[in-house]
Amino acid sequence: MPFIPIIPIIPNRRTGPELLDLSPEFYTFQEHEGGLADIRLVNRYLGDVRMILKHLSTMAAGRVRDQLTVLDVATGSADIPVAIAGWARKTGRKICITGVDVNPHAIRIA
Repeated sequence: MPFIPIIPIIPNRRTGPELLDLSPEFYTFQEHEGGLADIRLVNRYLGDVRMILKHLSTMAAGRVRDQLTVLDVATGSADIPVAIAGWARKTGRKICITGVDVNPHAIRIA
C-alpha cells in the first residue's frame, strides 16, 4: 500500500478587518446580529462563559456577601453579563453589571 501523506487544509490567514470591526454603515443589522450569534456559540462551546463563572466564583469566595461590580467592555450581545446575572441569582450574590459597546447595533441586540 503506497504512503499517502495527509495534508491538513488550513485556510490562508486573513489580516484584514472582520465584519464586526467595521463601522455600522458597512453592514446590516441582520449581518451584525448573525455575527454576534456566532460569537455567542463560540463563548458557549469553547468554555468562555464557564471559565469566567469559575474565576468569578473563586474571586467571590473570599467575600462574605459584598456586592460585586462587573464591567463588560465590548459586550456584544451581552451573553456573558446575562450568564453572570444568572450565576448571581443562583448563588444569592448582589451584583452590579454594566455592559458597554461602541456599536449601536450591539446595544440594540443586547
